[in-house]
Amino acid sequence: NNSLFVGNRNGNIYNLNKLSGEVIWKKNYGSSGEYSSPTISEGSLYQTDKNYLYKIDINSGNIIWQTYNPNSYYSSPYVSENSVVVNSNAGNLLVLDKSTGSIKWEKTIYPNGAEPILVNSTIFTGGGGSRFIYAFSENGNEVWRSSVVSTSTSAPVIIDKDGKIFYPSNSGGQD
Repeated sequence: NNSLFVGNRNGNIYNLNKLSGEVIWKKNYGSSGEYSSPTISEGSLYQTDKNYLYKIDINSGNIIWQTYNPNSYYSSPYVSENSVVVNSNAGNLLVLDKSTGSIKWEKTIYPNGAEPILVNSTIFTGGGGSRFIYAFSENGNEVWRSSVVSTSTSAPVIIDKDGKIFYPSNSGGQD
């Protein structure tokens, strides 16, 4: 609608009117959100800070659920129909249930901040520290990995057979 969502280093998330700049709501969730930008999907905002992934109601700013990660989140969340995919600072790719925030599975691949993407039940992400690009099934099985000989933390871009573009970034992403 007319909302602009932005987080800051002080742990605040703002919902601003994008036409006037008026603050609709401002909430403090704890630590800095500087490693993640909000992702919006179906009336909810998904945001990471140092140790939490939040699902927030965009109208009120109230937390729907939050999931703690002692190893620090380190990418913007990618939101699909049923899952939220995010990378951690400790080198783990995590897939969470979109409704509950519970962790479905996680794999250590040393993504080094690479932004994940989920397309047609396959998760793609760079494993910057491992020097591979990975494809995982939505249930966590490795489909393939391809060596890129160097660190790869860029976001993959997928164009499906119908021409739909899927692109995660530091600005978040959804299908």
